[in-house]
Amino acid sequence: MITNMPISVLVWSRVTSVPARDIIGVPDWARVERYDIAAKGPAGASRDQQRAMWRAMLADRMKLVAHEEQRETRRICPCAQACRWTTRAAN
Repeated sequence: MITNMPISVLVWSRVTSVPARDIIGVPDWARVERYDIAAKGPAGASRDQQRAMWRAMLADRMKLVAHEEQRETRRICPCAQACRWTTRAAN
């Protein structure tokens, strides 16, 4: 049983393998409103099967639709100057 959890956290933790910082376009209500959910799946279900079941339940009960896509992002290392990271061409 899940108690007092925003849908955005549920999606991040149960439905997708994407890190929370990379989930975009989440409406405010999904971050603020909290829900209690009681669900039981078949014993021995794989992680991918569990994700599919959560996704189907959220689509059916809350009309929530999500998709995954790949995007290029820029990451900055706060210690890059101190570490003196460099890139080299492979031989």
